[in-house]
Formats: sequence, structure tokens, C-alpha cells
Amino acid sequence: MSSTSTADDGVDFFERRVRPLLAKRCFSCHGPKKQEGGLRLDIRGGATKGGESGPSLVTGKPKRSLMITAVRRTGELKMPPVKPLSASEISVLVKWVADGAVWPASEKGLPAHSGGITDDDRRFWSFQPLNATPPPPVKNAEWCRSPVDRFVLARIEAAGLTPAKPADRRTLIRRATLDLTGLPPTPQQVARFVDDDTPGAFARLVDELLASPAYGARWGRHWLDVVRYCDSRDARHTGQPYDVNEAWRYRDWVVDSFNHDRSYAEFVRQQIAGDYAPVTNSIQNSVEGLIATGMLVIGEWGSGDADARKMYTDIVDDQVNVISQTFMGVSLSCARCHDHKFDPFSTRDYYRMAGIFFSTQIATPGTDARLMRQPLVTVAERSRREKIEGRIAKIALELKRLNQQRVDQLRQQVVSQASRYLLALWDLKRRHPDSVFGASIDNEAVTACARQHKVNPGLLSVWQNTLRTLADDGELLSVPVANLGATGVFTWKSKNVQPLFNVNTTNTVVRVPGTIPPRSVAVHPTPTSGVAMAWRSPFSGQVRVTARVSDAHHGGNGVEWSLEHDHGLRSDTLVSGTIDADKSSPRSLSTVSVTSGDKIRLLVLPRNDNHICDLTRLELEIEETGGRKRSWSPERDFVGNPQQGNPHADAYGNADTWSFTHMARRRNLNSAPHARVAALAPWLDAVARGDDRQVRQLADSLQTSLVAPAGGRKPNEPVSRLLNWLTSTDGLMRDNTTLVLDGKARARRDQLAAESNRMKAQLKTTGLALAAREGGVPGTEHAGFRDAKVHIRGEYLRLGQAVKRGVPEILAGPKPLEIKSGSGRAELARWISRDDHPLTPRVMANRIWLHHFGEGLVRTPGDFGRRGMPPTHPQLLDWLARKFVASGWSVKAMHRLMMLTAVYRQSTGTRNRLAADPENRLFARMTSRRLEVEVIRDTLLSVSGQIDLRMKGPSAPRYPGGYSRTERRKPVFTSTRRTLYMMTIRGEYSDGPFVLDAANANRLVHQRTVSTTAPQALLMMNDPFVQSLAGSLAARLLAIDSLQSRERIAAVYELLFARPPEARELEAGVGFLSSIDDESRAWEQYCHALMCSNE
Repeated sequence: MSSTSTADDGVDFFERRVRPLLAKRCFSCHGPKKQEGGLRLDIRGGATKGGESGPSLVTGKPKRSLMITAVRRTGELKMPPVKPLSASEISVLVKWVADGAVWPASEKGLPAHSGGITDDDRRFWSFQPLNATPPPPVKNAEWCRSPVDRFVLARIEAAGLTPAKPADRRTLIRRATLDLTGLPPTPQQVARFVDDDTPGAFARLVDELLASPAYGARWGRHWLDVVRYCDSRDARHTGQPYDVNEAWRYRDWVVDSFNHDRSYAEFVRQQIAGDYAPVTNSIQNSVEGLIATGMLVIGEWGSGDADARKMYTDIVDDQVNVISQTFMGVSLSCARCHDHKFDPFSTRDYYRMAGIFFSTQIATPGTDARLMRQPLVTVAERSRREKIEGRIAKIALELKRLNQQRVDQLRQQVVSQASRYLLALWDLKRRHPDSVFGASIDNEAVTACARQHKVNPGLLSVWQNTLRTLADDGELLSVPVANLGATGVFTWKSKNVQPLFNVNTTNTVVRVPGTIPPRSVAVHPTPTSGVAMAWRSPFSGQVRVTARVSDAHHGGNGVEWSLEHDHGLRSDTLVSGTIDADKSSPRSLSTVSVTSGDKIRLLVLPRNDNHICDLTRLELEIEETGGRKRSWSPERDFVGNPQQGNPHADAYGNADTWSFTHMARRRNLNSAPHARVAALAPWLDAVARGDDRQVRQLADSLQTSLVAPAGGRKPNEPVSRLLNWLTSTDGLMRDNTTLVLDGKARARRDQLAAESNRMKAQLKTTGLALAAREGGVPGTEHAGFRDAKVHIRGEYLRLGQAVKRGVPEILAGPKPLEIKSGSGRAELARWISRDDHPLTPRVMANRIWLHHFGEGLVRTPGDFGRRGMPPTHPQLLDWLARKFVASGWSVKAMHRLMMLTAVYRQSTGTRNRLAADPENRLFARMTSRRLEVEVIRDTLLSVSGQIDLRMKGPSAPRYPGGYSRTERRKPVFTSTRRTLYMMTIRGEYSDGPFVLDAANANRLVHQRTVSTTAPQALLMMNDPFVQSLAGSLAARLLAIDSLQSRERIAAVYELLFARPPEARELEAGVGFLSSIDDESRAWEQYCHALMCSNE
């Protein structure tokens, strides 16, 4: 089970993520037509063999793989030679190599599919209609309790074997109870069943278990595995609009669907198209249908990708993948870049279905894509709300147009009246000397000044706000953060999570994450803005400045940086640049004349709006070239006494010499507020000196230069850049919200604003759910409803012919799917859930069998294609699938059909029986199975008396109070709710108790991996929560005063294992308990030991 499941996951990852990347970036030089350096990367043999430089892969060891060092560009070989791979692309290759570099190839003996549909393809077993073969005759008919038994027994007898003897009644009730509810039977339930020898006792037990609410929680979790369910995609994003915060609504809908035995056909349809094709138009059905489509939204396509168009294609690929694999057991995603290597699915087939989801919206692609959230109302009410929202959007556009018209008018004035505005600003400055161009001047004073100088008040406000930004000192990082990294590390941040700066006062390297060298400082910017360290000069004179920045966190794409000299309202860039991940800038050396109060600032910015792993070490050394020959550095002045805070004095007692600030207005190196207005520098200097005559002369001179014919003026001259800034859409009036409309425009603005407010009042607040929405993403080439074009090699920039939306040709039958309106999801949902569909009933019947018997009849439950395994009992699979459809697609009916069989009642058999059929392909015995993490944890909670059986609602948080990027908080796993209701985080799917082989929420998990590792044993032995549950169980037993030690030992065995202890177990227990004087401690340790057993 483990190896098959893991290999299937690896193949899926390779086909969906790795092969398309290799095809796009590597095959042109290392493919079938060309092998530069002797390296070929389109076949496994070529990749492992390597080329002239040696093997390109060392499976499981990315750091030792030449391919990885080449794409990371950390060695002599740097690939691709021209355009490096992005950080996300590199991470795909690293993960692939680390996971064993799984590569589906002809090792399995499968011929590559040559294209086109052949007769052999049409005859392939899973594409055939369901066979109506009756149960076969058998010799030992008395053994059979059901037609199912005859299919199984016929194979057993043909192999010359016999079925295993029946399991005892205690084993049977424990098996059935754990299978259906995931909880252990109580001693009372066990005793009642063991004593009930009337006919139909087991059938009544099964019905009782199916009626329990715990059934839905157990089987809902099985379903969530195959739809990559999570409560959060990344702990760092929890609560953000691009995270799946409302996924719990979908989880609850799934649990309710199983508990109410919702028809599986309807279950399928609602998840694909329930948002606009609910069962009925009632509020309940409308809301349920909406929530059901959350399955399409909770996908995994990566995040933070600045390439919105690529993200759009990845979102659609995720949806095609989950629909085709989960419901039909085939991997259509493998045909995204090329025709399927083994199955008869062409690239055209892929884009037939992709077109349906390109015509559906579940997110707005882009960096940190916002997910679709829909109000929990009826379809008709949603339609009404959408019309209102559409009108509100049109009003917003009209208001923007009115404002833009006014801006365009003012742009004509701003050049011809530039000197008036400059003199008005000078007047404001003189009247309010303590204000930096209006920072604390009220609107009335600005308006009065504007009237006096005959300029527009709104535009004067824009001028003053803009000039104020030239003196951008940033916001002090003043909030201390505790417990980051280790003792001796001090951290400050803004009111938000980032930016932050860290001071390592220790003599050792500290990991926070990232690494801070001994006795040094490091900063981390925000996703969209900078962070800086600044030195304020305590004297006037000349200084020598040495600076360097170094990446301190492996990963990401490096940072931008700048060394600047601020003096008055001016700022000069001394040196700037970028550094790549794991790199440092050269040491820069500058000699600067400073005046007391000037600042030397070392600024760090996110590179290309990517702030992942951007922790950066700062080194800044400032030396006085004359006078007292003093020197300053953060290591000397700050590290020795960080508790003084921010700002910080220097070693000479000068207050506020050092500061760390959030430079919120700085997004990149080109966003320096002074860069485009250098022509104003002389005027600003005159303002700073208070020289009225110079201020007026320079204002007039600027006015003359601005209105002079362009003639011989060069574009990069200061006046040309200032003119561009005054008139461009991203210049002076880019933020025009303060500009004043007048006359008819103002009246129209007021009318529209009032209408917008009335419309908004009609949108009552309601709950929201993650849900799909009809129509492609507005503003893209897929807006509305349209067929998709084939993406050649999966690249959206290389488009082929458009293909009509539909389904794969091999499955379409004589009548192709016809989409008359909308996206086509409703038609797709009805087609997949057809009674005569060859795959849907087979796949689900096989999944149910798998969870009752440990293996499916098809042992590759997510692959019913040629790469998968054929059914061990094909006639039985078809018989079950037909019964499934005939029952009205009732899952509970299938439980009864499978469990009320002699096959299900078998014992696990003897060693001889195991040797005869080690993989139990004949099902001549029951397979011993490892309990899943949910069952293990819920059992411990149940027997200890601590379990909280509340259902529904948000999951128990893993980081109470929220995840912190700056404070190292431990995840909490102590909730006593069932494990289903503990937060599942995609990036942390194996933390805490989930190390016990929980489902990997990054992918579709058709069958859980089973492993045996040291961390699992250590969890059970040392985890404080497990130990506390052992203590609760011990206390529960000791609270029964009437029991003696032997009776308590029997009671704990009944609770844990649904059986009495054997004589040797009883004696061992008595001996252990008597060896410890402290009875409470003895029982706690004894209970803990039993909890850790493998039964």
C-alpha cells in the first residue's frame, strides 16, 4: 500500500508539474532533437545518466544533484543560460528530486501511446459499459451469505484455497465500528452484540452504526482525502482573502451528505455545478449547492505567482485534475502539454474540459490571488445581488471618469501655473514654519492660501502632500517581539507582522528562520515595501561610508537595496543594486559631506514584489574623516545595548543616532519620491535656507523652463523629467482623490454617490462560502463563456486552435456533450453522473471496497487507465457498480452490501494462508490494517473520556491567536474535538499527530501511505497530550472504587481492544502495577504503554 500510493503521487506530480517545466525550459537544448553537452532530459535514462558534466540527478539528494545546482546558479554551471528559472520553478525540481525523481517510463512494460484512438483503446476494460455477469457457481455455496461471496469464492476455489475462518464477534464489532464511525465500540455495545444470538444481529449493528452522526465524520474524511482538502493553504496566510478560510463549510456539507445518504450522483453534480444548478431553488438547496462547489476552490496551484495568466492555467489544471481523477479515476492532466503517454487522451481532450473551467471563476489570479466568496442566498437572490453589484461597479467607473476629466483639465493648468503653486507652498511654509509643507495644516488654511494665489485648492493639497513625501523618514519599528529565535535575539516590528529588524547579541549564529551571524543586525521587508536602517549625523563635516547587504535566508529571489544620503528635503542615492539569493553585495565606499541632522540610510526592498525568504543582514560603517576621527556601526552602538530600543543612541551619547524604519512609500528602486523631481532641488534648498528672493527667482526660472519649446531639450534632463512628472498619469496627480469637482460635474458626482449608497444598502450582510461562479475571470481573454485554445506544450503564450468545450472523445460516445449556454459545468456534471457512465460507478464502488477490505478491487484507485492495475475481480466490480446505480447511488446501501458478506466476516488467517497469497489478491482472508491518524487519536480521546463530539463549524486553530511570522509560536494540537475538526494546513500536513501518515493535502490522496518511522514512535511515547490522555484513562479506571487491579486491567482491555486480556497479559499487568508504589503513576504508565501497542 505504501509503495503504490507513494509512486502514484510521484507520477502525478511529475506529469503535472515536472514534465511541463522540462518541456518548456529544457527540451529545446536537451530534448529528442538536440542534446547539448550530451545531456538529454526527455527520457529517464538520459536524465539519470547525465551528460559530459556527469549525472544530472542524485535521487533523494537535491543538493548533490547537478541539475539543481545548475538551475540555482550556485556552481560553475548555470542553466538555463539566458533566462533563469523562477524560485517557484526551482522549488518544483527540488521537490521532485528530493522525493526520488519519480519518472513514469517503459519500465512497467507499457508501450507509449502513439496518438489517435485505436480499437484496442476502445476495448480497454474501464472504458467498456458495465457488464451484467451474474454471480458464478461455487462448490461451497453454504459459505456464501451474499452474491458478493460467490464472486470472491469462485476465485479462491480456482486457486485451490479456502476462505479463512470467521472472525469472532468481538473482532467483528470492533472492525465494523472502526470502519463506519472511526471510534471504538464501548464495552456495553460489545457485550450487547456478543450476547445477541438472534438472526440479523450483525445487520442491525451495521444499521445502528450507519445511523450514527459519527459515520459521516469517518467517511467524510475519506472523501476529503481525494479532493485535497485543507483548512489553510499556508499558516502564514491564514485569514487572508487568498486563503481557504471558509473551507470548513464544504467539510460540513460532505459530512452531512454522507450522514443523510445523499445520492452519490447528486453528490457529484453539486460539487461541479451546485452554484447555478442546485437540486431545487429553496434557500437550503441553493446554499448547499453553493457550498458544494467549494471543492473546486480549495485546490493547490501554488501562490504568490506574479504571472497571473500562468496561475490561471494552473487553477484550471487543478480543476481538470480533481474532476477527472476523483470522479472518473483517470489522469486527464497528463494531456495538458502533450497527448497522454499511455491512455487515449489527447491534448485536444484536455482543452475540451479545460474550456469549461476557463469559463468558470473561483479566484482572481495574480500574486496572492483572492478566492471567490459567494453570499449564502438563493440563485435568484444571487442574480439580483450581482445586478446591484454590477450597477455599483458602473457607478464607480463613472465617478472615476468624472474625476479623470477634472484631472485632465488640471494637467493643462499645472504646467502653466507651476510658479503660482510653488509660491503658494512657500507662503504656507512661512505661515506654518513647524510644518513640513502642510503636514499639520488644516484644509481651511490651504483653501484660503489657494484663493489668495488663484490656484486650485485640491491641487495645492496634492502638491503639499507630494512634497512632504520627499522628506520620507518612514515609520519607526517600535513594537518589540519576544521569543524569536533564541535568547539574546531582539526583534522590533511595526504594528503589522512585517517589516521587522533583528539584533543578534550572541556570539553564535541564530536561526529565526534564516540565519543571523553573531553580533549583527538583519531586516525583513514587507511583501510590497521597504525597511531601512538609518544613521543621523550628530555633527557637520565629512564621513567615509562603507556598506554591504547579504541574503540571510536560503530561498526566495534576493532583494533590491539602496544607500542614500538625506539632507533636508532632498535625498541622493549614493549606490544601489540587487542581490540574488544566498549572495552579498560588494562593499561600497562613499565619501559624503554631511550637516548635523542629515541621514545615511541603508534601504532593503522586496525584489519583483516577492518577499519570500528576504531576511537580509545589514553592515554599515561610518567614519569621521577629520576632527575627532569617530566611527559608528550598528554592531558597536546597537548590539551592545539593544534594550534601549528604537531609535537608539550611539556610543558617544548622541540620542536617536540609529533608527530602523518601515519605508511604506518605497516599493522598489524606481519609487524614490525625489528621483523625478530633481529639477526642484535648488528651489527646495532655497526653501530650506528661508531665502525668499531665491525661492521666487527659482520658481520663475522653473516656470520659464517648463513652458519653453521642447526643441533641443533631452528627455533625461531634470526639467524634462519634471514636466513628465507633472503631466503623466503616474506623476503628481496619480492620487487624485483630493481634487475638487465643481459645477455640473460636482452635481453629477453627488447624484451618483447617493445612488451607489442606496444600492449598497440593499446588499444585506450574509454568510459567505468559497464557491465557483459562472463566467471566466473578467478582464481576461477568458471572460464570459468561450472555448479554450490548445496551449502548445502547455504554454499560454503559444496558442493553437480552439476546441469546443466537452469531454474526452474516448468517453463521449456517439453523441458528444452539447453545451448550449453557460460554462458547461451543469452538462459536465450530468454527464459524469449518468447511470451508464463506464467509470463513475466503478470508481466509487472500488473506493468503498478499499476502505472496508484494505485494498480496492482495482489497487490503483486513482488510475483506471493503462498505468493502473486491472481489477482482481472484474465481474464483481461491475456487479457492484450496477448495484450501486440500481440503489439510487446509495453509499449506505453499498456498505450493507459489502459488510453483510462472508468475505467481510473472515478472520486475518494464519501464516500459511499469508504465504499462499501474500498480497491477498483473492480476498481469502481479512488484511490487518494500520489505523489512520484520525482513528488513533479519536480512540485515545474516546477511551480517556475526553472526546468532544461537537460537529460543524470552523476547525480548532493550530495557532491560537493567529500565526506570527515574527514570534516563534508552537503549533497546538490539544483540542479534544475529533481529529477531523483540527485545522489541516497544506504546508504542515505532517506536523504533530499528523506524522502518523495523515493525508498530504497538496495532492489527491486515493489511498493513505503507511510508514513506520521513529518520529511516530516518539510522538506516542513522549507527546505531553498523549501522556495526559493516558492520565485521564488511568483516572477513569481508578475512579471505579469497586474494581480490583485485575478487574481494572480487564476493563482497560475492553475499552481499548474490545476484548478481555489473555492470562499472560493479565499477569504481566499485575506484575508491572505492583512494581511501582505510586498507584496513580503506575496506572498512568500502564495505560500509556497499552495505548502505544500495535493492536
